[in-house]
Amino acid sequence: MVKFNKKDLELIYSRTKASFEKCVRDEENKFLENEIEIPITSIVTKEEFVKIQYLEYQIDNFVIEAKIQLLSQSNKIIGSYTYYEDESGVGIDDNLMFE
Repeated sequence: MVKFNKKDLELIYSRTKASFEKCVRDEENKFLENEIEIPITSIVTKEEFVKIQYLEYQIDNFVIEAKIQLLSQSNKIIGSYTYYEDESGVGIDDNLMFE
């Protein structure tokens, strides 16, 4: 069974935020600036949750799902970003949603 401590969660959230930053700064995603009413650079992130999903009955194979809220400077929720990584800490997918 996998056990996480506070430091592990901090690292997962750190990788999630870094992945979000990489996503919104990618040249192919330049169009995102037109999706919201505020500059991408002014988005504030807030940790929401971390989930562990085991694959079938394989205790050593799992996916970590970390979600952060995306907020305006006035604390209004403008979207969310979800980051997925495998049991080795390798990013495997992400999902960016604006409201």
